[in-house]
Amino acid sequence: MLLLELAMLIACIAIGARVGGVGLGAVSGIGLLIFVFLLRMPPGNPPAASTTFSGLQSACFGEILVPSTATALALSPLFVK
Repeated sequence: MLLLELAMLIACIAIGARVGGVGLGAVSGIGLLIFVFLLRMPPGNPPAASTTFSGLQSACFGEILVPSTATALALSPLFVK
């Protein structure tokens, strides 16, 4: 079973890398559906920071957020650990 899961994962990555762009997300979704419904694996929780930033990036706020955060951190280096 592990080899089947590994083969499915590598196939989804290879197809998604070849398609690129929005197709990469579509292939990832198809792979998730296969793993959850056909192979009966429980879905994991998405990382909150990645999900939040991807939503901001799709709304073009990433172009505003990154430079303003860099400026804020440069002005107050005490908050950087």
